[in-house]
Amino acid sequence: MDLGERKLQVLAAIVEGYITTGEPVGSRAVQEALDKVVSSATIRNDMAELSELGLLEQPHASAGRIPSLAGYRLYIDKLLSPQPLSKEDRKAIDAMFAGPVDDPQRTLKTASQALAQMTQLVAMSTSPSADLARVMHCEVIPVGRGNAAIVLLTSGGVMKSRLIRTTFDLTPEMREVFARVADAEFKGRPLCDVTMPFIQTVAARLGEYSLLLTPLLIGLYETAQEASEASIAMDGQANLLVLPEYVGLRAHALMEYLAGGNHLARLLLNHHGGVHVVLGGESSQPALDGSSVVMTRYNIGSREGGALGVIGPTRMNYAKIIPSLEYFAVQLGRLLSEAWGEDDQDHSDKNDIR
Repeated sequence: MDLGERKLQVLAAIVEGYITTGEPVGSRAVQEALDKVVSSATIRNDMAELSELGLLEQPHASAGRIPSLAGYRLYIDKLLSPQPLSKEDRKAIDAMFAGPVDDPQRTLKTASQALAQMTQLVAMSTSPSADLARVMHCEVIPVGRGNAAIVLLTSGGVMKSRLIRTTFDLTPEMREVFARVADAEFKGRPLCDVTMPFIQTVAARLGEYSLLLTPLLIGLYETAQEASEASIAMDGQANLLVLPEYVGLRAHALMEYLAGGNHLARLLLNHHGGVHVVLGGESSQPALDGSSVVMTRYNIGSREGGALGVIGPTRMNYAKIIPSLEYFAVQLGRLLSEAWGEDDQDHSDKNDIR
């Protein structure tokens, strides 16, 4: 749709005025935003035409307008001018990511807390994808007769355990063989490489121990599958409770959606490269109606890692939030890249490890 420069300026003025005040924007406010270079009558005509095109809505009988979902989308895609991050904000973000990473999961949680505090919205971060997280340690622990626990630690700081039943008691010799298998075949391997065909290949090389250790290897596979699912850290839910957009059933529905976690993680990880804004009405989630999700990905080395994002009312300050989110992603990615230390380990087939 070709609106012409003036109508686009009118639309931008109304979106930005509504974001600032939360009140319908009238022709006089638009005229002041445009430095009175356009008459009120012309602005009213433009507002009427933008309403007919579905870009503006008139919630009351007054002349004031608010942006529609389509109006927000056009503004975000074509008219938004991000505000450069101030030196003070950059320094504050840099200070948050100044230290070394001893626990990547804690770092993600800290990033969510800091982003929520800076934006006064809900902030979330996801762990890197399974092709980046690697097996750091795994072991089997006897838990009574006929039971054993598989414990798995990943490079992302995720620890998972799984209780499995066996038809035998775990002996010290079997634990020692399993430890050698774990060290030779699994340590340093990406989680996404721990597949059932790989488990079968490892089991086939165990000789006399194959039958006994296969249940443990299958348990390790299941544990790795669970560990490879993206975890999400979230903070700032209380920020929504002070916003006028979230009252009654809308607030309850959104809080329930956020508590689910998995749906949100999938939404964040379905988008790749750059900043994406999903307006609530564009999603398949009724709980997000009236809200927006602003998200981006951080990189681990040269590859795409997890995601960062914020959720708040559609009437949020995109021009300020987007640059903050981009800078957060850069700094978080840098810190986690140093922690991951992406080494090129050789995981070619090894000799019999018995």
